[in-house]
Formats: sequence, structure tokens, C-alpha cells
Amino acid sequence: MGRISGLGEVKAGEMKETYFFKQLNFGGSLSALLHSYVTETPLLIDEPDMPFVLDDVPSHWDLDFLGFSSLIPVKKTQVWDRVSFLLSMGGLVIFPNNIQNIRHENNVFTIITIDNKRVEIKYDKLNMFEGDKTDNWWVYDWFDVRSGCVHEHNTIVDYDSDFVNELIFHPSLRRDVPKRFKDVVAVSYLPAHELHNVDYSEGIARLKTLNMMKEAGIRGTKNGYNKKGQQQYYALKIEHSHREYKEDTKSQYSIEKILDMPKKKNGILWNLTKKLMMKQDISTLRESSPSAARS
Repeated sequence: MGRISGLGEVKAGEMKETYFFKQLNFGGSLSALLHSYVTETPLLIDEPDMPFVLDDVPSHWDLDFLGFSSLIPVKKTQVWDRVSFLLSMGGLVIFPNNIQNIRHENNVFTIITIDNKRVEIKYDKLNMFEGDKTDNWWVYDWFDVRSGCVHEHNTIVDYDSDFVNELIFHPSLRRDVPKRFKDVVAVSYLPAHELHNVDYSEGIARLKTLNMMKEAGIRGTKNGYNKKGQQQYYALKIEHSHREYKEDTKSQYSIEKILDMPKKKNGILWNLTKKLMMKQDISTLRESSPSAARS
């Protein structure tokens, strides 16, 4: 048996390779990536589990060790991208972007790669980051704001309801629309059996979003002045773009707990991160975007 990048052992045969790891992480969530980074544990990603693209990093997360300043707002997707980049550069992601099929049974992962190679992954200890399903879903309704897109609000919250619980305003992603114009996403947290209930449909979400915007004092596009010299406004107007669903899961490791773990200073990833930041080469694998630019 030989060593593979110091991470595991490989036994090569005619049709199969077998790798062994003392400890292995499994999952594609931000918590899985951060745990692998902090502990320098090899990571097997079946499917990337990206955070919602507009979710901000909480102010109490200290991400200075990754090169993020607490003075600059950061999205969770930016952290996911950077950590996945560093893990890949450090050789800790197993078969990145090369898994066609994966099966797990009897403490063995059997993988069919894109080039149809069969690989077995064995381990002593496995940390599962798939998370336990809660039977609840996050629902994101994206709206294009046609009238009422210039204001100072970033969020509006309804603390009394899980349906359209929060409105998140963001610079428009549509083509030829100035970035100072804001579109809005309505965020709901619903049980699985209510996902297709007409009372929680896109149309009802639109009506509640308009009502919350009105109550917050947001007005439509300016429409001249009346005879008394008072500013007049068009009515608020929003159009539903699309709806996204994300199943809610609970991991055994909270991100707060992971960030409190001691960092392996002078470890492989620690030194790699410092080197890339000094050269200003550290970057994301892609530009995170909820969708292609829309007209």
C-alpha cells in the first residue's frame, strides 16, 4: 500500500482502487467545509449544499483566519466558495467534480467516477454532515420591483408569521437595471405538507410582500406633484420571478462550535491561506449568483 498525498492509502487493482482514511468528513454544506478546514480532515462531497445566496455572515462569526474582514459585509456563499477553493488547493477534497454515482453501506463508500472508474473509500471514523431532516423547508420567492425600488430598507421582518417572515432587498440582478434599484426576496419557513397549499402560493406571497412594503413606508416611483405642490407617487408594483426551495436540516456541528475549535496554525491549510492572501491570489471558484441575469 502507498500513501496518497499523505491523506489515505490506496490499493490498486485492475478495475478498482481502494482508499483508507483514519477520519473522513462527508457532506457539501458550509459546516462540512469549515470543519474539514479547521481540522484538516479529508472531505467527500456528494452534492454541493450552498447557503442561500443572500444570507449574510452573522456579525459574531470571526472569519479573520480566512482573510475576511469584520468591517466588510460578507455573504455565506463567499465563505463556502473560499473554503472549497482552499480545501481543493490543499488536496483535501476527494475526487472533486468527478463523482457520477455514490453508495454507502457497511462503512464503505463505493464511487463510480465520471470516467467509469470504480473506487472504494474506507475509514475508521466518519463525520456525517448531511444533517437530520426537520420536515421543514425554506421557501424563497424572488420578485422584480417595477415601482418602489429606491429606498433605504435592507430587510423587513414579520415576527408573527413564518410565511413571508422576512423581506430581503438586494441590488437588482436584471440586465440594464441600475444597481441602486432594489429587487426583493420573500423568505418563508414552511412544513413540507404546506408547500403546495394555495394559502402559501406565489400569489399570496406577492400580496403580503406588497403589504409589508407599504406598511414600512416604501412608495412607488415618483409621479410629479399635485396642485398643492405635494409629491405624488405611482402605486407599488412587483412581479414574481421564480420560487426556490431548500430543505432544512440540522447538523450535529453548529458553525459557531466549529469556529471555536482550535486552528491548526502552521498546518497545510493555514500556511496555504496565508501564502495566497499575501499574493492576493485567494479567490472564489465562481461568482455566486441566484440565477442568470434576467431582463
